[in-house]
Amino acid sequence: MSDPMVLEAQHWVNDTYGDVDGYVACDTDGSTGWATVLSLTQALQHELGLSPVVQNFGENTLNAVYAHRLLPTAETNENIIRIYNYALWCKGYTAAPRADMWDTTSQSSLDDLYEDMGVAGHHNWWLWARVTRALLRMDQFRLLSRGSGTTREIQQYLNSTYVAGYVVPAMGLVPCDGYYARETQKGLLMAIQYEIGLPTSTITGYFGPGTTAALKQHTVEKGDTGRLAYLFKAACWFNSPTYDGLSPVTFPWEDGRAELTAATEEWLRAFQGFTQNAVHGMGTFQTWAELLISKGDESRPGTGSDTAETITAAKAAAMRSEGFSAVGRYLDEHLPPGDPYYIGKALREGEAQAIVDSGLKLIPLFQYNGTQLANFTQPKGYDQGLIAHTKAKEHGIPPGACIYFAVDYDAQDHEIGQIIEYFKGVRKGLGERGAHYQFGVYGTRNVCSRVSEATGARWSFVAGMSFEYSGNMGFPLPVNWSLNQIYEFNPKAVPPTGFTDGTIAPMGLDKNVWRDGADPGVSRLYLDERYQDMIRQVQFVREIEAAYDGYMEAYPGVPESARRDHVLSFFRHLKYDDGQWPYVLQPIPVSWIDHLSSQNITLDSDFSWPNDPVAHTPVDFQHLIASCQGMLKYYSTSVNTTLGDGTGWLGDLIAFYAEWRNDYDHLSGSEFCDLYFANPGRPSAFGEQDLRADADAFNLAKLLNVSSEVRLSDALESYYLSETLGGSDLRKAHRRFRSFTGGRFGGGRDDVAAVIRGALGNGDDNHSSMMMTIGRLILLRDLAPWEKPWNLGDELDGFVDGVAGKLIELADAEPEAS
Repeated sequence: MSDPMVLEAQHWVNDTYGDVDGYVACDTDGSTGWATVLSLTQALQHELGLSPVVQNFGENTLNAVYAHRLLPTAETNENIIRIYNYALWCKGYTAAPRADMWDTTSQSSLDDLYEDMGVAGHHNWWLWARVTRALLRMDQFRLLSRGSGTTREIQQYLNSTYVAGYVVPAMGLVPCDGYYARETQKGLLMAIQYEIGLPTSTITGYFGPGTTAALKQHTVEKGDTGRLAYLFKAACWFNSPTYDGLSPVTFPWEDGRAELTAATEEWLRAFQGFTQNAVHGMGTFQTWAELLISKGDESRPGTGSDTAETITAAKAAAMRSEGFSAVGRYLDEHLPPGDPYYIGKALREGEAQAIVDSGLKLIPLFQYNGTQLANFTQPKGYDQGLIAHTKAKEHGIPPGACIYFAVDYDAQDHEIGQIIEYFKGVRKGLGERGAHYQFGVYGTRNVCSRVSEATGARWSFVAGMSFEYSGNMGFPLPVNWSLNQIYEFNPKAVPPTGFTDGTIAPMGLDKNVWRDGADPGVSRLYLDERYQDMIRQVQFVREIEAAYDGYMEAYPGVPESARRDHVLSFFRHLKYDDGQWPYVLQPIPVSWIDHLSSQNITLDSDFSWPNDPVAHTPVDFQHLIASCQGMLKYYSTSVNTTLGDGTGWLGDLIAFYAEWRNDYDHLSGSEFCDLYFANPGRPSAFGEQDLRADADAFNLAKLLNVSSEVRLSDALESYYLSETLGGSDLRKAHRRFRSFTGGRFGGGRDDVAAVIRGALGNGDDNHSSMMMTIGRLILLRDLAPWEKPWNLGDELDGFVDGVAGKLIELADAEPEAS
């Protein structure tokens, strides 16, 4: 929206300084932006005698303002007064109605700005130079929407303690907007450098050898107090939440007390565990480094690596002897050997086998360009997803492996939306080839987190070594981080740091911290027998079905038509035979379980289906079968929801809705769904595995519903194993979401939304059976009346659209039937 005073400033500065040497005009649109404040900066430079003028408020401009030694109240140059007034308007503060006057309105607003900065009362020439620089930047000093009040408190503390009194000469005023970003991180590090004793002349905000040496002498621990303890706690807060597994753990700020408490120590242990540092609850150098820069302590152990060099058996053996367990290698290179920029980084024939034979795990990487925004479009992502799939199969990479697609530059926050489109293309490309492979993202912390949240990237490979990238400053490690790149062995560096064990020539290699329990990498190459475990399990189901013949002989009154229900009941009898299950389905026939036991056919409590052939993750088979039996008994493909839906997707949907209203009501429905619905990187009441199991339960029930003669083993084999698209190796399960949304909801976005809205009790006639209506009331009993979906009104629209949109998106990413 155009601001008349900003528009006036734009016209004035262009008209007045258009002929000045070096001046760059700004747009006259009434909207504040960098172009406007930089034009005002150039105007100030000219008035202070600097020539040519430049689009930067650097040291020369800062020193010129200081040397001018006039605060606005004493300023006599009307043009400079105009610049100050217009700068206030552009910053969002009211100034004098006549820009060439400095009146009480201007001074009152300036006082408000000083207070917002945390430096109220410090009106002196030295500080005014820094205030002027802050005025002529886009930094904000009021708390922004969704900014953190605690973060703002820390930002104001940094300004009042280390800037206002000329304590750290090189330090500028940090923004006080409640967001932790580059300038705040730099200010925090400069304050820490001061407190650990670095000479003020050497304090730059760069984490170098001097900072490393000094921090090693300043371990902090429970009971410590004072300014360094406060700054340490601030660093903890800025890295919060950390994660214990997938559960977020927020740092207990405790009103900013400058004391390290037992609660601080407890949070530190979680943080150290999550970031894979030594766990002890103290602020050692390793912890300081992890809190302050994305690479952390580069000298700490790292068992992962990546390289553009070919790995021979000798190199692999040398790497193993040095403690490396995994190596990232590129599946392909887009340049031909004759190109001047060709580096030969792609896997060679037989190299993958040499890597896994050596005992190293292979981490597949993919990068075509990837060094500027123009490289990232959805069509390019789609094409590269197809190529990556082809190359992975050529090299024998097995189904389930994660391929990391690289964003190899400092992508700015406003660029990541386009990068997300690229990854949607990658997802579609991989999906069209059967989704044999998962995809991950390589890039800065910010890129990894945002891409993972928006596209479901399975793992993040963090470019932590580039610790001065803006995307690594002010952003915590992604919850799904798998590798963090922290150190480069480079034989071309001065002095060289090339990796060698003395038996091989120095090689370029990046050391990575490889997170325990994350991406396992590739330990063996593709085998056609990959479905053998599933084939054996289907055979186990057939043995149970065959045992029903003997059961009918032992119990003559048992009908043949009950065979399938008995088999289904067997697979749920250990976990799903109490609570509501006997009423929703049927009690488990004890005589049937005893009969199977007499035939030495039993079920372990941890019985699981082999890994899903599409997602390559474990399947909770017992829950899958319980939901399938419910959907089969109350089978419905209409808008009406049933108890069968309640045993699967609808039960999860209601729990997910309750989670939103109980824990995340500060998010809109669409924002909540974007972050938490079926997102593999974020736990929720309706996670990715939940949705996959619900889709499979319905799809299997649909296969079984064709006829009572269709046996469970037939449905399982048809769904997970049978070829369905000629020789393309695609199973029905590769189109699970297409089948689910089309079969249960009607397929179109409006159809899906209508069923979801009705299922939540917010439709025209609620579309539910009486028993399901009662069940819904029970599941939502802890919510206040106004929080119930049927009372939420228009606010529910975003939630419904968010769920429906994600279902359609998942369906569209899958291959179509031929």
